[in-house]
Amino acid sequence: LTSVEFTTTEAGMATLEVYNLVGERVLFNTLGNLPAGLNRANLDLSGVQAGIYLVNLNAGGETTTMRITKQ
Repeated sequence: LTSVEFTTTEAGMATLEVYNLVGERVLFNTLGNLPAGLNRANLDLSGVQAGIYLVNLNAGGETTTMRITKQ
């Protein structure tokens, strides 16, 4: 379990998607309607193998991609 902290400029629906490096989506979370400002989401990667993953965060009309490594 890890925590992802992010800032949104506008309130709105938010989703979090995790992809492996082959491009397969391995996790999808709907975070709901979040307020503008600093937000935090928990990410449970217990069901995926060790490796490098790309996390797409869609919130407040913006998309951010982060790289994470699960050991």
